[in-house]
Amino acid sequence: MRDRRHSLLNAAITATATAAAALTLVPTANAAPGGAAEAPESAPVASAHEAVPAPGGGEQIDVIRQGAPAWNAWRGRHPGVRPDLSGADLRDLDLVAVDLRGADLREAGLLSADLAGADLTGASLPDATLAGADLTHAVLTGADLRGARLTEAELSGARLAQADLAGADLTRAQAGSADLTGADLTGANLSGANLNRADLTGAELKGALLTDTDLNCRGHHVCEVP
Repeated sequence: MRDRRHSLLNAAITATATAAAALTLVPTANAAPGGAAEAPESAPVASAHEAVPAPGGGEQIDVIRQGAPAWNAWRGRHPGVRPDLSGADLRDLDLVAVDLRGADLREAGLLSADLAGADLTGASLPDATLAGADLTHAVLTGADLRGARLTEAELSGARLAQADLAGADLTRAQAGSADLTGADLTGANLSGANLNRADLTGAELKGALLTDTDLNCRGHHVCEVP
């Protein structure tokens, strides 16, 4: 019995040694020239802070058509991107308090859009259509509105300081209490516009049409109120 146990133990030891030797002879997929195994390459992992490419102009238009909350969230994710909405058809959209600072809106169609309280500081809007748009208390400081169509637009309380409105059509626009200090209104059409209590200090009105305009404004020699 003892001899049988001894034989079984020797056989087990021999089998174990043989298996170990076999393992040492199996080459690894990433073996180095000297025989030492290299650690397997790990798959690249995307960083949580990796920049996501900003959508192009067409995609930006799709986002803004979802409304101000979706657009403002998009701007928060792309703070360094200047929005390109040039030529976009954005008529009748509800864009209350939308963030369009510095946006390119050349020749954009904003007919009857609700832009009350919107921030358009430094926006580019030459030849844009804003007829009938609601811009109550909107911020358009330094905006480029050359040749823009603002017929019957609501601009009450809007901030248009240093805005370029040369050649703009403001026929029957409601701009009561608007801030137009330093604005360029050269050649603008203000026929029938309401400028009641608007501040035109330092504004340029050379060649502007003022037929039937409510000039109960202040800060300019054309104003009926000094």
